[in-house]
Amino acid sequence: GLLDDPEALRKALEEAPVENDGIQVKIGADDPELGDMTILSASLTIPGGEGTSINLVGPTRMDYDKALATLRYVQEALEQYFSKEGDAAWKKKDA
Repeated sequence: GLLDDPEALRKALEEAPVENDGIQVKIGADDPELGDMTILSASLTIPGGEGTSINLVGPTRMDYDKALATLRYVQEALEQYFSKEGDAAWKKKDA
């Protein structure tokens, strides 16, 4: 299947439309190759991490509001953590 083939998965992600908030959504109902799966992908802006993204793969029947909110939260948390401000905040917390 698609999850067993990294190249097919990468191609599916590259072809997914990008929403205004930078999250890509590819739904199996729109692409027979995905079957009953959906892929949500959020790009990350982190130093030295050009082309970095986090992906969520789940069934087409998933709770999209919850999945998108969780993906946005993780995206923001990772970007903050890897930013200079986030890095400094974590260092202060550990001190």
